[in-house]
Parts: sequence; C-alpha cells; structure tokens
Amino acid sequence: MSNLALIYIDDLFTYRLFRNTFGQPIQTPNLDKLCETATVFNAAYAFIPICGPSRASAMTGWSPFESGVHSNHGQEWYQFIPTRDNLSSVIKRAGHYVVHAGKIMHGYYPQPVHQQRQMHHEVMPRGLFFPTQAAPEDREVYFESPLGIEGIEGHDKDFYDYRVAQYGIDALERLPEDKPWTVMLGFQHPHTRYIAPKWCYERYDRTLIEEPTSWALGDLPRPTTYAEQFMGDGTVWPGKDFEAWQHHVRAYLACITHVDHHIGRFLDALEASGKDKDTAVVVVSDHGYHVGDHDVWGKFTLWEEAARTPLIVKMPGQTKGSEVDEPVTLMDIFPTCLDLIGEDIPARIQSQSLRPLLPDQPGEYEKRGALSSVYGATGIRAGDYRYILYPNGDEEIYNVVADPQQSKNLIDEAELIADMRNRLVVESARNGLFHTSDVLPPIAEALQYALQAGASVHGGTGDDSYFLWEGADVEIKDDGGNDTIYLGGWQGDTTYTLPDGIENLFLAVKRAPTMPEIHLNNLDNRVDGPQRSYVGYGYGGNDIMTGPNKSTLYGGHGDDEVHVSGPEAVGYGDDGNDTLTARSGAGIYGGAGDDHLSIIIGESSAYGGTGDDQLYGGENADTLDGGSGDDYLDGGMGDDLIIGGPGRDTMFGGQGKDTLISLGDDIMSGGQGKDTFIIGRAGSCQITDWEIGEEINLTAWNATPEYRQITDHSILMWHKGRSVMVNSAAKITISDLEASVVIDT
Repeated sequence: MSNLALIYIDDLFTYRLFRNTFGQPIQTPNLDKLCETATVFNAAYAFIPICGPSRASAMTGWSPFESGVHSNHGQEWYQFIPTRDNLSSVIKRAGHYVVHAGKIMHGYYPQPVHQQRQMHHEVMPRGLFFPTQAAPEDREVYFESPLGIEGIEGHDKDFYDYRVAQYGIDALERLPEDKPWTVMLGFQHPHTRYIAPKWCYERYDRTLIEEPTSWALGDLPRPTTYAEQFMGDGTVWPGKDFEAWQHHVRAYLACITHVDHHIGRFLDALEASGKDKDTAVVVVSDHGYHVGDHDVWGKFTLWEEAARTPLIVKMPGQTKGSEVDEPVTLMDIFPTCLDLIGEDIPARIQSQSLRPLLPDQPGEYEKRGALSSVYGATGIRAGDYRYILYPNGDEEIYNVVADPQQSKNLIDEAELIADMRNRLVVESARNGLFHTSDVLPPIAEALQYALQAGASVHGGTGDDSYFLWEGADVEIKDDGGNDTIYLGGWQGDTTYTLPDGIENLFLAVKRAPTMPEIHLNNLDNRVDGPQRSYVGYGYGGNDIMTGPNKSTLYGGHGDDEVHVSGPEAVGYGDDGNDTLTARSGAGIYGGAGDDHLSIIIGESSAYGGTGDDQLYGGENADTLDGGSGDDYLDGGMGDDLIIGGPGRDTMFGGQGKDTLISLGDDIMSGGQGKDTFIIGRAGSCQITDWEIGEEINLTAWNATPEYRQITDHSILMWHKGRSVMVNSAAKITISDLEASVVIDT
C-alpha cells in the first residue's frame, strides 16, 4: 500500500495555459519541477467553480445534485454528506495515518471535533493568515484595494501558507514507520487577500504587465442575460481602469509564486526524507479564476477560466512526465487517490480513476466529458468543445482548443449543438440532475423529467433541488423531504411566492435589474440571498432569512432568524421569539416576543421592541435600544449608545466611551472607558461601576437631587419618587458625585 500526499490550492487558474499571457512569465519553479516527473491534466474541471461545493464533490465522490451542496453560503458539507464518505475518512479506515493542515474542505480552520475524529489523526491548529504584527516600515501597500495588495518584509514565517507547509514538513519526521500514511495540505494563496512577502511582488514589474490582445474591447462577447448576473461591478478589468487591473494581476501572480514556494518546501522535504519513492502526489486547485477576462474578476461562471483548473498526479516511483488532454472532472480525484494507494473504489462512485491515463498503466478511462454547474446553469467540456446551457434557455458553444478565449459562439452549427446537448443530458442524469428545458432532447434515463414549459414537476419524498429561471412557466409540486429552489434570475419587477412543499430558497444571482419581493410559505423556510438584495416576508413557520445590503426582511409569525448586512439593510423579527443579527451598519428590530439581537461587526443598530429581549453590540460604535420589556443590553467594544427603554433592564457598556440611557428601573454598568449615564424622569435605577469623571445626566429630573452616603463606595441620589444608587469600586464622596452630575434646567 502506497502513501499519499494531497495538496490543495485555492483559486489557482490554469497557470500553465496563462504562463506568458500578461507580458511577464508566471514563476512557478517548484510546480514546474514536479511536472517533469508527473502527469499534467490539461483539461481538468471543477464540478462547481465555487470553493465549498467543488471540494465537497471532489473529496466525497458525491455530485452536488446528489448531496445538495451548491454554495459556500450556509452549507457545510457534513450537513449533507456522511462524514464516513469523505476521502480522508475512507483512507483512515483503510489503515492510513492521516495528517491535515490547512484548507482541505471549505474553510481555513479545522473541521468540527466529530468530523475530525473520523477524518484524521492530527490537524494543524487554527492561526492567523498574515503577519499582523509587522511594523509599518515593513509593509508596503502597492495599491488601495479591498482585496489587499500589500507586500511585507521579513515575516515570511507568519503567513498561513508557511505554517501549512511547515506542519507537513514536521509531520514527515513523526509519521509511523509501520503503517502507510496520508498528508493533506491546503494552501490559501492565490485566494484573496493578496498580502504576500515583498520578494514575491518583486518578481513582477507592474508596468510591464500587458493586456492580452484577445481581451481588447469588443473581442470577447458580452455575457448572456443569465450569465451577466454573476459579473462584478468593480474596476479590476482593463476596460475600466487599466492601472488598477495591472496592480491586481501583479498581486495575483505574486501570490501564485508565494504558494509555489511553500509547495516546493514540502516536496523538497518529502524527497530528502526518501519517502517520495513510495508516495503518490496529487496537486489540484478547487477551480480556476477570472482575472479581468469577460469583465469578471473571480469565479462563479462556467467559462473555461473559472471551471478549468490545474491538476497534477504523480505515481509512486514515476520518473517521466506526461500530459493528458482528455477532459476529466475533479470528482475523479476520489477514486484516483484510492486507486493509487491500492484501495478498492466504492461501488457508489459514478466518477472514474485517472490511473489508466497515467504512463504505462492498465485499464480504460471512459470519455464521457466533464460536467460543470453553477446555480442551475450547466455546461460540459467534451473533445475540443464546451457547451453551456442557462436556465432561461440561453446557450453557448465554443471550440476551446482553437478559440481558448471563447470569443466565437458556434450556436448555429446544428450538428455540433445537437451532439453537445445530448452529452449534457446524459452526464447530468448520471450525476443526479434532470433537465426540464425544452431546448434539450429527452433520453431514456431522464424521459419522465424532460418536461415542456407549463408542465408540473413532481419531486419525490427525498431532498430535491430545483433550478429555475423566474420566467419559466413551471408549477412545482413536492411530496416530502427538505427541498430547495435555486432561483436563477428575473426580468423586471418580480414578486415570487415559495411554492407549498418547498422549504428553502436560494437567490442564485450576483446582480439583477430589480430587487425581488419574496413571500415564503407556512413551512419552516430558509432564504439565502448572499449576493442579491431582496424584500422578504416570512409567514407561519420558524424561518431563517439572510440578506445583504439594501435587503428588508420581515420574519413574520414564528421563532425566526433574521440576518442582515450593510448600512441600508433592515431586519424585523415581528411576532415570536426571534434571533436577529446585524453587520456593517444594518438595523434590526425584534418586534413582539422575547428576542435575541446581536451586532456582529460594523456600526449597526438593534431595537428590541416589546418582550424581554437580549441585545449585543459588536466591536464598533453601535446603537442598542431595548424597547419595552425587561431587557439585557451589552454594548461590547466601541463607543456605544445603549437605551434601556421602559421596563427593568440590565445594561452593560463594555469597552469604549459609552452612553447609557435609563428610562425605567434599570441596572447599568459602564464597563471600561469613561462613560455617560443619562437618567430618565421616572424609576429607580442603579449604576454598578461609576468612576470619578464619568458624567451622570439628570436633566430629565428638572430638579436638584438630594444625596445620602450609604457606604464608602455607595451614594444614593433621589428626588421625590425617583432615585439612582451609585456604586464605585473606589471610595467616593458626595462632593465627587456632585462634580459629575449635570442638571441642565
């Protein structure tokens, strides 16, 4: 039984194809050295060009249409796929000693403890990504960008990728001698942020970076109506701001060189240990990446730049390099790794081992083509061609060998398009997707699902996923399970009602012409719009609603979760005992019921409404208003405004210069920092931690209070039926207190 080293890279495009595209060669000396004695797959494709779903399918052998994992947002792979089916778990049960370091599955952190126990014997602890402690003189910001274009001098060991490689290197020293082993390393770069050692940036001269002639304005087609939903609105492509684009390309290339360096460190240590002779090596990126082509910076498309990815496989003892041009899928990684270490491939696996494509190896690899999907758009690479079908019926087909930039849509070639449509239907059905588009032909395996517009789609009792274009005239009926609709766009003003029997809705767009109005049903619904704003209305169930900036979400009846982000986003809990969170300036309102409101990050506002609520601030200057009821309010860090409202409230300012306003019989603690306490007209309240110099504003009393020294640390202030008990950790006098009381009559 052989050993295995599996190396995952994040967001790396097909660097060999783009080697000399930008006026300066991409420098990857360590990957180049590996390729000299390994097999390079020139046409490897992610099933979904998004980090989490790609890794979930590659590492478990479950297609997204079998598992339901289609997004990074709110979908942890182990919530959908048994942990025992993860490649790491299978290999561990086979007797391997398994080591994890870095991002193997989605997330730069170890998996939960239950998954860890099944997947590996040891794991690198969580840590920082960048040397945050670097002095200003060691840092150079080359260009102001939210993606972080910055070089740092002298702190190479403080980068995430250094620690991943070093953990693998150190593990080689302690691996058992009496059993086979697997080391899985997951690197961060060239994923954002583009903070890297200065020496990586110095390998590339920004002024020499050139725009490929094939990208010139007008050469590449504008995206289709559907594809346009996944475009960004930034300036990091040449047609918008050439210098900004140069800086971003330089940053991306610098990060490629950075990750290559650390992969090389591990591979050199593997060779020096002598363990390389019995070790299979697999290097892969989760998907490709657009760097300005097609007006895109990022992934989320089915074009070659995002769907196509580097894949390198080296058998134990392999001494000569080879290249494979046959399209393959990253789902083939699962059976390939098992095959390379001498383990049987589970019968459930639909994908194939790549071993027959390696030099001098037996067996056959069936030429099926490589299927890819993004939120209901599907594509297939077969032979020299790539075909894409969008849910609204738009189609594209390109000869990606003769036309790698995909500049000429061959949709009018009838014989070619018929062949590719059939291939798409067959491979989709093999992987659990059954099309309803009248553009596609039916096949025997999918005949009952190949419906015409206006037909009814009947799901089963399982957990079904439906991918819809809002304009499609399709009625959905579903008889059970936990089902999801991926709504792939709309035209004009749209009001969409979630059909009965459907639990979940995902707004599968990045931008759209208008903001939709979404109405849920009476089930426990979940709605995610991670990149598209919407107005959402919950009804009778216990709903979970998530919306980005400019969204307005109403939980409705039930005990709901409402999560909003952005200065123009608002969330309302309405009736029920709700949980609401706000980020980056959003506002949240609990409404009726005993609610829990939290500000995660940014200067946001939270209003409890009626009921006994809990409100928590974040790290910035937040506004918390308990409303009526007996509330608990905690400002957290930052200079907060905390308003108790009517009722018996408990207020804690936390760190910062906070302002606490009491309107009832409240308990107030300012926390660290010089705080201000404003007392309302009525009630008896208590300040637990007053310090000399902190203001107590009694303007609402419109009268001078009387004072009584209770203890060395306590003084009572009162006037008629209202009072304030002031407590301090230090000894205080009435004179101290009088000097801090403000009465503006």
